[in-house]
Amino acid sequence: MNVALHAIARVCNPVAGGLKQLLMIDPNDLSSQPVFYLVPNIETLSLKPGKTALVLEHDRFSAMLESDTDVSNKQGDIFTYSLQATVKGIRLDVEYLRQKLMNRRIHMVAKYWDGTQQFLPYVRLRAKSESGKGVREKNQYTFTAQAQYATVAPLLQASLSVQTGDGTIITPPGTGSSVPAMASITTSASSYTYTLPAGKLLVAIFVKSTAAQTIMIGKTSGGAEIAGPVAMASLTAELFGAASLRAESGTPIYFTGLTGTNTIEIWTLSAS
Repeated sequence: MNVALHAIARVCNPVAGGLKQLLMIDPNDLSSQPVFYLVPNIETLSLKPGKTALVLEHDRFSAMLESDTDVSNKQGDIFTYSLQATVKGIRLDVEYLRQKLMNRRIHMVAKYWDGTQQFLPYVRLRAKSESGKGVREKNQYTFTAQAQYATVAPLLQASLSVQTGDGTIITPPGTGSSVPAMASITTSASSYTYTLPAGKLLVAIFVKSTAAQTIMIGKTSGGAEIAGPVAMASLTAELFGAASLRAESGTPIYFTGLTGTNTIEIWTLSAS
């Protein structure tokens, strides 16, 4: 068997503990789902145009991934995975993430310090925030997840497009001087058009309807350049989070496929 010299050197080098990075991918953002249960390695993940993976990074983030072979199952052995991650500081971008993770499963990619990436499909991620008990303690989020698979979680060979920023999920422009703003609209029409003011950066859109609907949000009438088509159940909120549009002048955003009565919140950033 031929083994490249760089691979041998990599094995001999000590590897730092913990995770360097944790990627989160909405399965709906992939062009096709990987066949993770047949092969030990995934060569590539194909994201739809304009879609990215969200990321937690080591600067304000620490995490541990643990796996084990459970031999107590009467139906046969299974592989269990347990993740615990900590993100320092209570802040708006992580709150967006918590909302986005509600009632859904995501794909996770755990990246080790030597560059190895492990793919964990269809994981439920739980997020807990805490203030600490005293002024000397730090407030933080704790993310936990457990998963069980009939095969080992495969390794991922591909590099992904990520939305990053030292542990930040949604990266505001500038150096932190941006001020978030929110416009709230209630409409019972089948379509709605909102004009994004000049100089505003679109950060997130929150939608909740009294009826089931398949919504599209676009830069053109009937388009889905920003989000969609997304099927939504009645009385279930959806948060579309992406810094996807920066208005040089007044720019319309089109909502189509609306049914029932919709509450729409449009979150933007601008320089203070």
